[in-house]
Amino acid sequence: DRVTSVSTKPAGQSRFTWSNANAFACPGDASWTPGTSCTTGSGTGPSPLPIGRFGNAGVGSVVGPGLINLSGGLSKGFVITEGLRLKLEGTFTNVLNHTNLSDPDMNLSATSFGRIKSTIGSDFGGARTGQVSARFEF
Repeated sequence: DRVTSVSTKPAGQSRFTWSNANAFACPGDASWTPGTSCTTGSGTGPSPLPIGRFGNAGVGSVVGPGLINLSGGLSKGFVITEGLRLKLEGTFTNVLNHTNLSDPDMNLSATSFGRIKSTIGSDFGGARTGQVSARFEF
């Protein structure tokens, strides 16, 4: 559940504290504390019975770090003789080599809740990559 009186964005937000754990609660369990297992619905022991609903935290209540990616390419064709051409091409992704962080851990039961533990992989804003090619056309 979303605790409405507490902001999801902590003061001094960084990759180590991206989301405020105190802004969320285990649905139906008033004694729950952040970092402990949320066992709502198990119905065994001190755990509450199923509450018949999902949590009330809406879509977009936590916003990730975003993405910065600049990609580009250059191509040039040269005529060598009639009917013979040379084409040189170079393309690069993430030209600025900006580090793009992945989404924060949103598992309420984990002690790493709200922490960003890695960067985005090779697709969609990973480290800079490039390729250079030459092609004869005849």
